[in-house]
Amino acid sequence: MQNYFSIQFLWVVKSLWRVSNKIPLSMRLLILFLVCSIGLCYASDSYAQKTLISIDVHNQRVEDILKEIEEQSDFDFFFNNKHVDLNRRVSISVDRSNIFSVLKEVFAGTNVRYSVLDKKIILSVEVQSPQQEKKMIVSGIISDVQGEPVIGASIQEKGVVGKGTVSDLDGKFKLTVASDAILVISYIGFQSLEVKVGNRTNLSVVLKEDHQLLDEVVVIGYGTMEKRAVTSSITSISSKDLVTGMGGSTIATALKGKISGMNVSETSSPNASASFQLRGVASINASSSPLIVIDGIPGGDLRSISQEDIQSIDVLKDASAGAIYGTRAAGGVILVTTKKAKEGPITLSYTGELSTEQVSRRPQVLDRDAFVRFGVGTDLGASTDWYGELLNEGALSQRHVVNLSGGGHTAKIYATIMAQDQKGIAIGDNRKDYSGRINANFNLLDDLLEIGLHTEYREAHRDQRSSSSYFDMALKMNPTEHVYDSTSETGYNVLVGGSEYYNPLAEVMLKQADNVDKWLKADATVKLNLPAGFSAQATLGWEDRQYQQTHYTSALHRTSLNGSYKG
Repeated sequence: MQNYFSIQFLWVVKSLWRVSNKIPLSMRLLILFLVCSIGLCYASDSYAQKTLISIDVHNQRVEDILKEIEEQSDFDFFFNNKHVDLNRRVSISVDRSNIFSVLKEVFAGTNVRYSVLDKKIILSVEVQSPQQEKKMIVSGIISDVQGEPVIGASIQEKGVVGKGTVSDLDGKFKLTVASDAILVISYIGFQSLEVKVGNRTNLSVVLKEDHQLLDEVVVIGYGTMEKRAVTSSITSISSKDLVTGMGGSTIATALKGKISGMNVSETSSPNASASFQLRGVASINASSSPLIVIDGIPGGDLRSISQEDIQSIDVLKDASAGAIYGTRAAGGVILVTTKKAKEGPITLSYTGELSTEQVSRRPQVLDRDAFVRFGVGTDLGASTDWYGELLNEGALSQRHVVNLSGGGHTAKIYATIMAQDQKGIAIGDNRKDYSGRINANFNLLDDLLEIGLHTEYREAHRDQRSSSSYFDMALKMNPTEHVYDSTSETGYNVLVGGSEYYNPLAEVMLKQADNVDKWLKADATVKLNLPAGFSAQATLGWEDRQYQQTHYTSALHRTSLNGSYKG
């Protein structure tokens, strides 16, 4: 039967081709393609009808059944794993049934469809169009436990982006949703609810106050207040929201995406400070950066503290910040509160981070072969990747933090030691940081006397020999120029000739730079608790900051050889 069909099919094709000489070639090819396609489909269906499968399994995975079909036939299955549930359990018992009957039982009750092409079975899913999806209109009213309408409550269809509404002045709402929709109802200061619509078209929802949320304390610059009493624009981030243990992470990195309206910009250089923007670019002193306040002290640097030492970060974004801190807060305020000593068991923790950086995309320049082939310049015999010579790819950065905390009512302590070594992506751009922080509290004489001690020290070593101009020079360099020179005392091919053409790697390596910053801050607070609720308190503090800059340029550096550092 199959051979007979093949003969007849070829005869039809030849006949059509002979009688269609007057038809354009493109039309003839199209007819031939259609005829061949019909024949192929017929042949595939015919083979599928003749192929008999025997399977007897109970509670078997769909994946295993498909493999069994492939073993008993010449068919192969093609499908998308995301569309076909291979782990679904199926029980099937067939004896010498064609493959269509078997597949019908395997995928009964699902939206999986199958088509046969030659000896390939393609599995797909029947997707319901939005026009086919059953919709319904749901209306309702949102109120609190006192029966008062909640104005402006958010009603969102769960899992559907952009599908939602808000309650009106009477707490009423109306929304078109899917028949199996779940509504997420929320409002500031109230517990969020999820309501399954089902067959209901009218809902009555009662929201309960979230007392835990309203009782949370936030820092507002001149003290602390409960959230229920705050009317200004404040965003609070707790320590648990900050991601730690991620290689190369910083406080700026941890804040990305966590505060609405705040843009955080960082560079790959370990010596560059992150840039924050809260309230646009306009301010009195033309600065858009927010004011950093650490433990009540304005003008702080986020690099001076470790992520592990942060208790909370509160961000003031509205005009109230300017009322507290003046014109310095025109760009907003970031308030950082560090962890203090607390009662509890003595705990010792360690955090270690290792990271490396790679350049994902580099500028395209002529290599040696192209340079010589196009005759751009003189062939000096080398093959140099100047841009790559300036990169510090694969260099390992590391960060280690040890923390000690705990104690009893009489004496408690919180201490942190941190050591960090950061390798920049560019040669000659590195940084090392060392810091320590101790907070200790003592309650003596039956709480008559309270003593608080705070000490912190930080030291930063900045190696800043690299410059963007060196990478610009690398793009101009002859790729046949030698980087190194064994006859030179320096080991580098020091090109003397001014600033228009020089060896950028020698420019970096024949210099030394060590910029050292040292901070030391200490304060002690003594509080005397007097009868009748009276107290007397005295604080003594001391702060010292030193900056030391050391630069060295080799006598064999090009600027030295040129004389008077001209170049």
